[in-house]
Amino acid sequence: MTTTIELAPEEDLERRYLWKPQKQKMSDWRKSMRWLTCADKRVKCLRGGRGSGKSWRVAQALIEIAVRHNFRFLCLRRVQKSIEASSHQLLCDTIRRLGYESEFTITKTHIKAKSGAEFRFMGFQSNLDSIKSIEGTDICWVEEAHAITREAWDILLPTLRREKSQLWVTFNPEFAWDETYVRFVLNAQNEWMSIEVNWYDNPWFNETLEEERQHCLTFYPDRYDKIWNGVPTSELPGAVVNRGNLERLIVDPDSELAQLCKTGVKTAVLDVADNGGDDSVLAFFDGRFVYRVERLVARDVVQLAVQALKLAIEEGCEKFIYDGSGLGAGVKGELNKYTLDFDVDIQVQPFIAQGEVVRKKSRYRGGRKNADEFHNLRAQAWWSYRDAVNDTVRFLHTRLMPPDGLFAISNKIPRRYLDRILSDSTGVLWETTPEDKIIIEAKKKVKQRLGVSTDYADAIFPHLVRMNTGFIE
Repeated sequence: MTTTIELAPEEDLERRYLWKPQKQKMSDWRKSMRWLTCADKRVKCLRGGRGSGKSWRVAQALIEIAVRHNFRFLCLRRVQKSIEASSHQLLCDTIRRLGYESEFTITKTHIKAKSGAEFRFMGFQSNLDSIKSIEGTDICWVEEAHAITREAWDILLPTLRREKSQLWVTFNPEFAWDETYVRFVLNAQNEWMSIEVNWYDNPWFNETLEEERQHCLTFYPDRYDKIWNGVPTSELPGAVVNRGNLERLIVDPDSELAQLCKTGVKTAVLDVADNGGDDSVLAFFDGRFVYRVERLVARDVVQLAVQALKLAIEEGCEKFIYDGSGLGAGVKGELNKYTLDFDVDIQVQPFIAQGEVVRKKSRYRGGRKNADEFHNLRAQAWWSYRDAVNDTVRFLHTRLMPPDGLFAISNKIPRRYLDRILSDSTGVLWETTPEDKIIIEAKKKVKQRLGVSTDYADAIFPHLVRMNTGFIE
C-alpha cells in the first residue's frame, strides 16, 4: 500500500488554522505527514504528551489518503460508549478544516468519500468478538491506546490480514510496563515507524495550552514530564534504581562526566537470551562509561559467543564478562576454545548471578559484611548499580568523588536501546529475606509483571560490582 500524497500548500494550511505556526515546526509537521501517508510500514506508532498534535496528525493523514484511495478505515478506542466518544468528530473537523466537504458524505455513524473510502468506528475492549470477524481493513487506527490489553492486541493484529494493511497507534504513555508501551516502543521492530512527538513539535500549540503547560511546570513539576513530555511512570515502590537519577547520567561522550568515567580500559558485557522472546545484548564500557550497545542475533549460543567475542576484540576490550547462568553457561566452552586457538589476549570471566557474593568478609560501606548484606551475587551486583547511579548524582551536586568511581551512559547510543536501558533498569524490585539480606526480584517474575525481560540492564550491572580476578577454567 505505497501511496504518494500531494498535500495542500503550506500557505493554504496556515490560512485554515486559527493559530499561526512557527515555520520550522510547520516543516517538521509536513515531514511527519509524508511519513504517515507515504511510508509503507506495517505499524505506525506516535506517542507523547499532551498538546503534541498526535491525533491531528493522524486525522489529517487519513483524510488525505481517503480523498485519493478506496481504503477501508477502522477507528478504534479502548472504550467507546457512543459515537461522540469516538474520533468521528475529529475526522469531521479535519475534513472541514482542509476544505474537503464536497469529497465526503458524513452521517452520524459513518464517513464515506467519493473515492469509495469508508470509516467505521468501534470500541476496542468491548467488541473483541466483533473485531475478529471484520474483513478487508486497510488501515486501523487505535487512539488513546495506552491501556489496551495484551489479549486485545493479540486478537486485533491477526485480524488485519489484508495485503499491505497497517496499524496506526496513538497514545500518551502511562506506565513503562503497559502492554502498548512494551509492544510498540520497547519491542518495536526496526521496520516499524515508532516515534515520539511532544508539545514542542506541534506548530498549532496555542496560548491556552501554553498557559496550562507553564502552570503544571510551576506547581506540579513532579507530574510535568509524564503529562507534557510523554515520559511513562516507572518509579515503582521498592525499585532498585531510580529512573530520574539514571536519566541524568545519559550524557554526551565529550562531557565532563563522561571523561571522568573513562579510564581507557575497555570491557564488554554479554547477556545471553534465555528464550526466543529475549534479546542477547552486548554492552561496551570505557572504564565505567557505557558508550556502545549492540543487540545480537545468532542461531545458537556457540555462534553468539564467537560473534560477541570478535566484537569485543575488535573494540580493543581487555575484559569480556558473560552471563554464565542458564543458556549463557553454554558459551563457556566456545569462549575457552576460541581464546586458546587464536591466542587472544583478553580476560574472559563468567558472571554467575545465583552464585555467592564476592569479598564475603569485606564490609559493605563500613557496615555489615557482604555475606550478611546480600543474598547472592546478583543482589550484590544490582546494588552496586544502584550505588553507582546514586553516587554519581551526588557527585553532580557536591563534587565529592565516590570510592568506586563514577558511572554514565552515552547519549549517542540509539534511542531504542536507551529506552530499554531505562525501563529495564528501573522496573526491578528488591526486598529482604528472613535473614535480612537484600534479594532482587527474580528475572522470570519481572518478565511476567512487566511483559519484557531486563536484558539491557543485565548487560550493565555485572561490570559495576568489583568481582574477584579470574579467567574461565
